[in-house]
Amino acid sequence: MARHVQCAFVDSLLRIVGAMLIRFGLAALLAMAAAGSAQAKRLYVDGPYGQIHVRTEGPQDGPKLVLLHKMFWSSVQFERAQGLLAKRGIFSIAIDLPGYGFSDAPSAEPGAADYAAILVPVLDALKVKRAVVLGVDTGSSIALAFADAHPDRVSRLIFDGSPIFDTATARKLIEAPHFDRTPLPGGAHLQRRWDAVRAIVGADQASDANVQTSVLQFFTAAPNWWWAHDAIFKYDFASVLARVKPTGMLLSFPGGALHPQEDIFMKIRPDYRLHPISVGAFTTPSYDAPEAWASAVADDVLENEK
Repeated sequence: MARHVQCAFVDSLLRIVGAMLIRFGLAALLAMAAAGSAQAKRLYVDGPYGQIHVRTEGPQDGPKLVLLHKMFWSSVQFERAQGLLAKRGIFSIAIDLPGYGFSDAPSAEPGAADYAAILVPVLDALKVKRAVVLGVDTGSSIALAFADAHPDRVSRLIFDGSPIFDTATARKLIEAPHFDRTPLPGGAHLQRRWDAVRAIVGADQASDANVQTSVLQFFTAAPNWWWAHDAIFKYDFASVLARVKPTGMLLSFPGGALHPQEDIFMKIRPDYRLHPISVGAFTTPSYDAPEAWASAVADDVLENEK
């Protein structure tokens, strides 16, 4: 009898403990799932030129922010900033433009509007109806082209650089000789590219990690790596900026390659907010000064996406 009572007690205890484990184990799993939703993820989306590589990070119920890199970089430009944006509750979507990073390359030379069109399948795949769209330097033209074609899907624009070129400058940039990527003994071609990048940005305007990433991105870009640059130089940024509907913000910092164009930009769109950020002389603060850059971007997004 005593053994029977003891067994019944143990059985009941095991049932209670089991129920508690299931209950709290499920709660833990749900908590882990919720935490995991804010972690960095990668995906591929079918687009007009093949597959598009995308990095997302942040809570999916937060404000949506599309990030468009400069050429010849890729979404790796934002890998240091996306986690900071996620901590502010922003769901960021960093895209490798066709021919850069891990995205398939186009078979024919696209224009800025063609590059911008890839945002549609990406946003559709993520079930995002509207988003803030941010472009860096040459990526700003892609952001603008998308807002011009799909104003209903852009709640706000943020520009980190304004690629406004006069006709003569644009022609000179298009006609400039292409860097020869032919492999040389001892990796001399890599050193040549390193020296070329360092000559452009200066000794104090980019970290060695920045230069290394720039060199690696350049050599892993598609064979026709200059196509996106040419598309930007052929794009009439100023005319489209004057007519595009969404308003937004222009980030300002002295080291920016397109810093001199800021006055022209603000004369065209005085409704935009010009926001200076303290990032020293860095040319790519999203990579070299991600805290200051992400803070400025997050402040603007959260203030306007309530």
